[in-house]
Amino acid sequence: MQKIKKILITAEFFYPRTGGIEQYLLELVNYLNRVDVEVVILTSRWSRELPNESVVNGSRVIYSDLLSGSLEDPFSVLKNRTKIEKVIRSISPDVVYSNNHNSLVVVKACKNIGLPCFYGCHGVGLICPLKKKFLKADDSLCWGDVGYSNCTKCFFKNYDYKKNIHKVLVHPLLTIWPKVFKYKNAVRELVTSNGVVANSELCSSLFPEFGNKIGIPLPIELSGDGYYPQKNESVLKKFDLEHKKYILVPGRLNKTKGQKYVLGAIKKLRIGEDIKIVFAGNANLLRDDLSLGEYANEMKEIIQQLSLESRIVFTGFLNKNEMRAIYTSARISVIPSVWIETFGLVAIESIACETPVIITKNTGAKECITPESGRVIDRMSSDDLAKAINDIWDNSIKMGKNGRSQLESKHNWTFRGAQLMNFFEENI
Repeated sequence: MQKIKKILITAEFFYPRTGGIEQYLLELVNYLNRVDVEVVILTSRWSRELPNESVVNGSRVIYSDLLSGSLEDPFSVLKNRTKIEKVIRSISPDVVYSNNHNSLVVVKACKNIGLPCFYGCHGVGLICPLKKKFLKADDSLCWGDVGYSNCTKCFFKNYDYKKNIHKVLVHPLLTIWPKVFKYKNAVRELVTSNGVVANSELCSSLFPEFGNKIGIPLPIELSGDGYYPQKNESVLKKFDLEHKKYILVPGRLNKTKGQKYVLGAIKKLRIGEDIKIVFAGNANLLRDDLSLGEYANEMKEIIQQLSLESRIVFTGFLNKNEMRAIYTSARISVIPSVWIETFGLVAIESIACETPVIITKNTGAKECITPESGRVIDRMSSDDLAKAINDIWDNSIKMGKNGRSQLESKHNWTFRGAQLMNFFEENI
């Protein structure tokens, strides 16, 4: 088995961007540095203010226009393959770990060079031609069953016939079927890599015909700049949560996140009418000057219809220090996703802060939840959600400590990082 000494990581974005994938990759770089693996990162130059190169946590980062635009259209950067090959040759890594949408061009480039390459899959962006995240018009799930018939049916259920009746008959032939063809071929290309590294077993199951794959639940840093129990009264005071018991719903406000089912569960709770529900996301729906989208307006209407204004707190965007405090003081976190969320870092961030989690079955992070640390429920069910909250409320403090202990033993970087590197070294 060949020992890896130098690895090239490619991704649409990297530090100073701070999304979930960026957080994972930055922590991966830190782990690889600890085990003496040299790391180079190739990413898009998503801001003109970025330099061509920098050093982040001791590793070389190359910001390049060659990968720019791959998130919006992974096929648009295929024209840069030859130039990308030249950059990869100049770096001369032992292996390439390509993450998400840029992976299509990087896998092709590595195959031409004859260099081992692994596809890091963090979602369904390179699998679903309609970019519906496998969530159909009737809110049922596709589970990766991509095909001309299925995708055409899904498209028509979303189609506005009244405005586009003259296009209905030709539209599938001109747009849907070519997209299906392109995306099915993209998956075939991706699985010619040395292996697929999915961010959960659920994500891995979206590649049923490919044997060389692994599902590794994403670890997070449990100390330092990571997540751990940390009370902060000033943060609680900012949102009038001092000395109050509350349920936390972390994540941006979006239909796919299913926050409205939490609202539907509130009146069914038996834990007291003084319990607050805290939505820690990207908006405050109770502000009058906020321009709301369709889903946000639906949420606001439900709050008003059920007279929940006094029990709801919207924090808007929070930084990591604030999130640690909000996680730590919550009695329970709820992640009620309705789409196929291949992981969901907010679940293990909560557990790391000793707060138990209630999560839906269609989310990959359920693989980090046991009956001692939370509950896994059906999606789109306010009844099941209320039952789970009522069930674990009195035992939530003990469950939170159990969850933290489980993360420390199985979902830390020492354990998961070694699992990832072993998969690489066994398949190059």
